[in-house]
Parts: sequence; structure tokens; C-alpha cells
Amino acid sequence: QLFHNVNQIANLLIKCGITANKAVSYILPNIPENYFLFFAAQAVGIANPISPNLPPEQIAELLQMAESEILISTGPHLSPQLWENILKSVKLYPGLKKILVLEDYSDPKQNIESFYTQLTAQPISPLFDEKDINPEAVCAYFHTSGTVGHPKLVEHTHWGSLHAAWTTGIFAQYQRENAVVLSGFPLFHVSAPIAEALS
Repeated sequence: QLFHNVNQIANLLIKCGITANKAVSYILPNIPENYFLFFAAQAVGIANPISPNLPPEQIAELLQMAESEILISTGPHLSPQLWENILKSVKLYPGLKKILVLEDYSDPKQNIESFYTQLTAQPISPLFDEKDINPEAVCAYFHTSGTVGHPKLVEHTHWGSLHAAWTTGIFAQYQRENAVVLSGFPLFHVSAPIAEALS
């Protein structure tokens, strides 16, 4: 089921024009879709998770640094304050071509579409070829906290992410029969998706 979800989202990202050198920015709480999106974005492009706690100005800066053309987030009903910040950040960064929201909401005039409506039209078999993935290619951006100055993006490669996950798994002595780990880290923080989920 995990692979089906990841493949289906990756197929949707391909339909949205994502390629190996394009970033998929998303601002989400700790929900299953966050994990699926993290792995799917890396399969076909570059994952760029952004903290929902940042002000609109810093969200816009990160979108611009990543040269994002697509943003995925919750919509106006699930988190009104976050949605207000997203709309403000979009005005500051006009480079976005599409916003997908994880609820039944759309606004064609602003290129806002329902994530789930678009997703159901996608097959669960991958439309991408695993052999096309370059281990040295950038697969994810993680931003710094911004506590000192503005947040900055840090590049992660496929090889680097796998190495970090592998060494963490060895250090933590993860075992197949004992591999359930609860994490309180937010998924925009590098520790949660790589050092814990991937490992």
C-alpha cells in the first residue's frame, strides 16, 4: 500500500510537469500524505518540505530559492491561518503555476486544484523508471531553522540520504522484527524523514 500511494503521487507530479531537476514544495502537518509525498517527490524530482510555522515572507523566499512551480498544502478549511499565509506568500513569489490542496476545494482562477481529485485519476503503477535515478542527484532540500538570519536551503542527494539513513539504522540497532519507531519530530525537519522514517 505504501508503494501504491507513493507511485500514484509520483505519477501525479509527473502530470504536473515535475522532472528530475524541479522542486516539489509542500507545507503539511504530520500526516501520512506527508511521508508519501516526500518519497514520491524524490522519485521524480526534488522534495522541498517547508515548515508551516514560518511567516509568509520566509515561505516565499524558500519557494523562490527552490524555484518551485508547484505547492501542495492543506486548504482554507483545515488550517485557515496557514492558508492565509500561503496566499500572502504566493503574492510575494509569482513563480508558482499550481497549488494542490488536501481537501475538496478548488479555484481555477488562482490555479488551485484538489489534490485528491487529481490523484484518483492516476494509476498505481509507476510511470517513471527507477534506472533513471542518479544517486549523485539532488533529491531533497531541507531548510535551516531561520533562528539566525533567514532560512537557507540545504541540498541532499539520493546517495547521501541513503547513507545517513543506513548509518542511523546501524547506530540505533533497528531490526526488521523490531522496526516500529514513534517520532515526535516534524516532517520538515531532516531527522524525521531521513534519520527515522527512511532508516
